[in-house]
Amino acid sequence: MTKKDYILNQCKDGSVLDLGCVQSLPLTQSPDWLHKQIKEVASFVVGVDNANVSIKGYHIIRLNVENLNSYILRGTHWDTIVAGDIIEHLFNAGLFLDGVKSLDFDKLIITTPNVMSPKYWMLNEHVLAEHTCWYSMKTLTQLVEMKGFNVVDRSYGFDQRVNGLRPLIKFLLYKLLPQTGNRLLITIK
Repeated sequence: MTKKDYILNQCKDGSVLDLGCVQSLPLTQSPDWLHKQIKEVASFVVGVDNANVSIKGYHIIRLNVENLNSYILRGTHWDTIVAGDIIEHLFNAGLFLDGVKSLDFDKLIITTPNVMSPKYWMLNEHVLAEHTCWYSMKTLTQLVEMKGFNVVDRSYGFDQRVNGLRPLIKFLLYKLLPQTGNRLLITIK
């Protein structure tokens, strides 16, 4: 399953708070922009990002996700909070999760690269300069449980196009051993 499918399936017809929604400015012009796709399936969506941008047609609040206990987000019930590929960028994931706990929501979706994926250890892929940490399913599960959340779903995703021998080998390995997927997908309450 891809990150996009995992997230969009859980956002249908609900109110969604999308954390770290901007990703990058050129991407916001793309049909692949996840926040745009969430807006197309959700009944109501608000984005949060630390970037100082205003994008016509989107409600985006400028806020550091490590300080979510802001009054700006209080008073609204969120069916789903999406934290798509942001936890690996944070300086303090525990503070982030504490902030999420202060909000009224049904479920939180966290996605992040899987440190156990061959993409990151077998083929010497480079770490992004903005990453502060790596997670395996075990370490991510331990973190959210230590913060008092319950894991309701977890799986591994594969987000790579199969367009050559190396991607084909990775895809076949993922089918045989799903824990080698390049993405962790977890839903918590």
